[in-house]
Amino acid sequence: MPTTIRDLVDELDVLDLTGLSELGSPCVSFYLPTGRTHLDAPRAVLELRSLVDEAARELASSVATEEIDEILERPRALLDDRDFWQHQGEGLAVFASSEAMRVIRLAGDPGRRVSVADAPHLVPLVEAVDHHGPFYLLALALGEVRLFAGSWSALEPLDLGPIPASVEDMERRHETEPELQHQHTPASRGTATFHGHGGREISDVVLGKFIAEVAAGVRRRIGAASQAPVYLAAVEEYLPRLRSTGQIPTLRPAVITGSPEGTPGHELFERVRPLIAADRAARDARLREALDSAAGRRRLATSQEVMSVAAEGRVDTLVLDPEVIDAPEADLDRAVMQTLTQGGGVHTLTALPDGAPAAAILRY
Repeated sequence: MPTTIRDLVDELDVLDLTGLSELGSPCVSFYLPTGRTHLDAPRAVLELRSLVDEAARELASSVATEEIDEILERPRALLDDRDFWQHQGEGLAVFASSEAMRVIRLAGDPGRRVSVADAPHLVPLVEAVDHHGPFYLLALALGEVRLFAGSWSALEPLDLGPIPASVEDMERRHETEPELQHQHTPASRGTATFHGHGGREISDVVLGKFIAEVAAGVRRRIGAASQAPVYLAAVEEYLPRLRSTGQIPTLRPAVITGSPEGTPGHELFERVRPLIAADRAARDARLREALDSAAGRRRLATSQEVMSVAAEGRVDTLVLDPEVIDAPEADLDRAVMQTLTQGGGVHTLTALPDGAPAAAILRY
């Protein structure tokens, strides 16, 4: 099996996590902070080198020297890959066996740890994804369109790909199509005009075309299957128009209002963070309500009981408290994998009922 390296991870789905089970046993799981600049690279290399040495010592008690070399050969090769270390997120997860290696660049810092077990150590990955989960920010103005990929700790511009960079760019692409020229809206459809770049007025028809092409381009750029939320920075009237296209189903209802044209990325980042925090607080509140409701209906399992109900395929939603992980890591990893493979969801939340490290909302 080949080595697989992915770019900065902004989305992980069930297939990503369950696919790690194919690595074989024993599996070594490495987690470390990396940082995003070349100045962070030397420290991250040293961190991984130290973790590889720890893994070698732990493997030595149960694995032959030849197999240790097979397991750690690929992680060791990363240490000398200068280009790899120049393109990092905030954290890194590396999973290695004698058969293959998976490398996942994370949007958040997962902490520093190494695990040697029969299966990948998934709990930190769930925590990293759930706490630093990805999002997109679309800054939409007639004179300038920008798309960013972000996490709680960073916001990075993306190339637009199929997305028009402005209304003028759209018209250049379709300069032979008469309906995209400087036309006026028929009276039967209203006479609204919109001021674009440099004070130019455009018709409602052209605006509708522009927003539709932006929406379609965003869908193609981030992928039709994307579950990451998309936040909008634009004049408020653009939100319902974007939503009506049906092209961006994860578009959030809150808007960074006002034209974002010319606004620096760091300012947009500061303005989107309260929206993200509000969404996360609302999600946590809904999750707590679901836990309370499940307890009232006797559909809640906690602590060690979680392991048995996960094995039985009864878990609809598994919730882990990253601050109270006192159950054996291998048991929790197994519960995570069993829940995911049975179509359940996995989240993190602090202060679970009875101070338990894990709780499960049951299907039956």
